[in-house]
Amino acid sequence: MLNITNIKLVNEPYRHYSDGSKEYKGITKYLNDILFPNLYANVPEHVLNKAAERGSDFHHFTQVYDLFGTCENKEVEWYAEAMKGIKVVAMEYIVTDFEFFASPIDRVIKANGKIYLADIKTTSNLQTDYLRWQLSIYQHLFKIVNPDIEVAGLMAIWLNRKKERVELFEVDPVPERYVIDFLNAARNGTEFSNPFTIAKSDNDEIALNLIKEHANILSKIEEYKELEKEYKQRIEAMFTDLGVDKWDTNYFTITKAADYTRETLDSKALKEVHPEIYKQFIKVSNVNGSVKISLK
Repeated sequence: MLNITNIKLVNEPYRHYSDGSKEYKGITKYLNDILFPNLYANVPEHVLNKAAERGSDFHHFTQVYDLFGTCENKEVEWYAEAMKGIKVVAMEYIVTDFEFFASPIDRVIKANGKIYLADIKTTSNLQTDYLRWQLSIYQHLFKIVNPDIEVAGLMAIWLNRKKERVELFEVDPVPERYVIDFLNAARNGTEFSNPFTIAKSDNDEIALNLIKEHANILSKIEEYKELEKEYKQRIEAMFTDLGVDKWDTNYFTITKAADYTRETLDSKALKEVHPEIYKQFIKVSNVNGSVKISLK
């Protein structure tokens, strides 16, 4: 049985918490300001707002599922599939040091008889460095509230829209001495150096910045692709409801293409069955080498 702190969120925009007599600070602001000040610096505000809205929706609908077993959409069905065999012990479980900090853990779960602390993520790529710090702080505060409960591990519950599924990832914890140092620095307003930051040469720094910029661009592309997919689905549903195939105005023309079948040539099978015919139609061309970068 988890201990209850009686601390509640009282100020949503700034993540302040209170037990009625004392106010506490959430950890998100300190993580962003001290450890990850530029995490989303190059992402447009409207993209961040849209991502936050979709993330809030996913959090809400998964809570509804955990409470009542109802799946509101496909994403929640993916969540339900990933969580098979896992018991949700608590949702939005608030932990604290009873002095300064308080924050909610998305899920306290039990798998194979062991307790795990889990955070739900809906970003296009999983920010593992941020996540391990976040969950490690939660674990430290959880131990203060529940000193008799052993935490077996930390876990990400990631909505991977690209692969159309929810994935569970176990996260390596930050050593507790670093967590304590960080919380002390945040509380006292003193400097804190991330012990996992590696010193880089100028060339390394330039290369890393280029890669980060490219990764941000890829991330934006993925976000816009998701938005495009969502709007196309909404338009298609509207066309179906109205019973039309074309919409023509002074500003745009939208046409719904009918279903059709497509024929393609199986070149691999042709090469195996009729190699002599395959050779007659081979076209050779030069391809310039390139760098391939993929988001993880």
